[in-house]
Amino acid sequence: MGQISPFATGLIHYVESRIISGEYPIGSKLPSIRRLAAKFHLSFGTAYRAIHTLQERGLIEQRGTAGLFVKSHRLIAGGNAGVFTVLIGPALLQTTGLFHAAYLGVEKAVMRHHYQLQVHYVAIDKLTPEKLRQTAVESDGLLLLCEYDQYLREFPVLPCPVVALLSANSWNGLISTVNIDADDAACTAAKYFREARSWLREVKVFSSPKPVYVARALAFESRWRHLGGRCEVRIGYPDENQTYREDCGYYFTSDQWLQNASADFFRIHQVEPAQKYAMLGVDGKQFLDPDFFHFPTIAADWPQMGEIMVNELIRRRNEPELGARNISVCGKLRLPNTLESASPESA
Repeated sequence: MGQISPFATGLIHYVESRIISGEYPIGSKLPSIRRLAAKFHLSFGTAYRAIHTLQERGLIEQRGTAGLFVKSHRLIAGGNAGVFTVLIGPALLQTTGLFHAAYLGVEKAVMRHHYQLQVHYVAIDKLTPEKLRQTAVESDGLLLLCEYDQYLREFPVLPCPVVALLSANSWNGLISTVNIDADDAACTAAKYFREARSWLREVKVFSSPKPVYVARALAFESRWRHLGGRCEVRIGYPDENQTYREDCGYYFTSDQWLQNASADFFRIHQVEPAQKYAMLGVDGKQFLDPDFFHFPTIAADWPQMGEIMVNELIRRRNEPELGARNISVCGKLRLPNTLESASPESA
């Protein structure tokens, strides 16, 4: 189609960003070319070329006279070593998320190793064994960028290797997993709370019900009780009117969980709770989202996690006799004032 007109760029970015964010879900019908042309004050020909560019990128498709629809996957050319497929939630491939950051690492590593990359958008509760079988037929390896083990109850034997990010379940060694090391995070958190308040003995843990986060909660509970402390694990957010105490620590198994609790507290008290109380998050999402509050967290390098996934997929493809494995990556304590990393010793 030649060079993309600068007038068409706005239309392309508009449609593409809404597909990635999930505002235009998979399978949904798009406005007609004439309506899009009118919205952006373009000629029909310019709008048509913009839509054709989106079709070439594998984001949308023309279904005869029915119109334009969002496709379930797209193909990114990279090389001839093979084809890897990413399965990711439609709303997760956004610029502020952990999975988006990991995806950037995946894309970089795939290109470096001369593979092609397919991207399939599959909601967290929509992945089925049959969908996995269908996807595996056309791929040399699958990368799961979503906590699919929350709803997926069985995993089929597939003809290609699979690596999952933030999955607590390896289905008895059928797939490889890449996670933040829950035990290491527990040791780091225990050391943090003991140093934050020398007299602190009680810690309350708030966790998402997703298995990988529950694993973090239970690892900390075990560690803290081993050190002689009291620990209460709650699956869910703190109440909006949660009362925090200075003689208690608060461990949130994801930055998002602590962010939501901080927003509730700030709305009532006009101060961030981490400025007054001993609080700690896990994963480092606050460093990817400028709208987050700043609080201590155990952060991971998410693009690196994506690269680790690809390297594991290549290893399993080249040496299938070695089998799947669970890869645990140590996070680093990062403090909000200095933003410096600390490599804590075991508590």
